[in-house]
Amino acid sequence: MGEALVCCWIDRRSLTEADRVARRDIRRENWEVLEREYGEPVTEADHGDDEEFLQYYRQALTDKEVFAYHLSPRYPVSWVTASVVRDSSTEAAEAHYFLSGDSILQEGDDLYDPGFWSGELEQLAVSGAVEAIGAEGWVVAGLSERRPCGRGDVPKELVFYYDEAEDSGSCLVFMHEGDDESDASDG
Repeated sequence: MGEALVCCWIDRRSLTEADRVARRDIRRENWEVLEREYGEPVTEADHGDDEEFLQYYRQALTDKEVFAYHLSPRYPVSWVTASVVRDSSTEAAEAHYFLSGDSILQEGDDLYDPGFWSGELEQLAVSGAVEAIGAEGWVVAGLSERRPCGRGDVPKELVFYYDEAEDSGSCLVFMHEGDDESDASDG
């Protein structure tokens, strides 16, 4: 599993006690609490027209505790790395192709399934990489790696391109050996 944002409605005497209860229950669900983004006493009026949150608030008045987990998939992107050469020269580079799972999601697919990027969809990512590389005038000399990844799995120098793929569906970047420069193409 990836990350989650947990909204908690805890009916306790103090914010400190509510925070303790929330952290305990979140840990019991096998999540690590990284930080509390927000926490303060609320009333029904504080929820305005947000029917969903108002419903959670009212349920907490009865049950004393309500948790709403908003999940992010662990591996939302496929990352393909290939050794490439220019079609018309001896110039070589390393290509990194990022494909967002959201951009290829079809009815019945589950991006949260740990096996989402296996079989047919893994091959789709590889085919997409080969096609994008060819469209830029390069030829794949060999596939170095292909794997699903999350943002935290990508080296710092590639995070921008990972983010670009999440925003636009895919991103291709060429890293030239001994060169701090890179060429990027988003799709």
